[in-house]
Amino acid sequence: MVLVGLGLDASAHRMVSYLADSGVDIRLLTFHGYKHDGIILLARQVRAADDPRPSSGSPPRAPDLKRKAAEHGVAEIWQDARESLYYSVRTYYTKSGITYLQRTTTLPDNVRVRGSHSVTIDEPGKIRITLYPAAVDLCHEEFAQLKDAIPFEAEKPPNTPATRRAPNQWYCRLDERGWQSGRARLIEFVRAVEDAWRAHERRVTDEEVAGA
Repeated sequence: MVLVGLGLDASAHRMVSYLADSGVDIRLLTFHGYKHDGIILLARQVRAADDPRPSSGSPPRAPDLKRKAAEHGVAEIWQDARESLYYSVRTYYTKSGITYLQRTTTLPDNVRVRGSHSVTIDEPGKIRITLYPAAVDLCHEEFAQLKDAIPFEAEKPPNTPATRRAPNQWYCRLDERGWQSGRARLIEFVRAVEDAWRAHERRVTDEEVAGA
């Protein structure tokens, strides 16, 4: 599906994000018009609905989160973590942090999920990294190695579907030293999840084509 318009407002982007999460392959085709000597010139910009480039302007909660991070004494590691782990198709800001959302799909155990992780401002001096069930499910072996290096704890996901291999979501609280120690491993894992997500989607598509 291609959505064409002379500029797309926030409501259009929300609609497109909803369709993309529902499995629709959709592209945004925007035209910008310029007038010169009585001739109208149209410049086009094509973007996928899951284009990870941020929209213009700062998210409404960003200044509040920056202030909260400073108050908790984690300004530097919060900034580094949220930028270093930015490896997903879209983001969602909350009062305490930022959640990185992946694509919506169905895993082999027929659970409809969005693999994701989050970075939040936790107790004073620490940030919290949370890995949701789909992310752990997609890279189960890689997470086992990550858990051996970083002290992760399990908890029941409050609003995230569990999977057979990953019934819990996992989190760790890291201070400056802990973050610097686990930074490279966390970045590697988040990128592995995104690669696994793409590979999973290709397999599902190939199976659907083969069965058609």
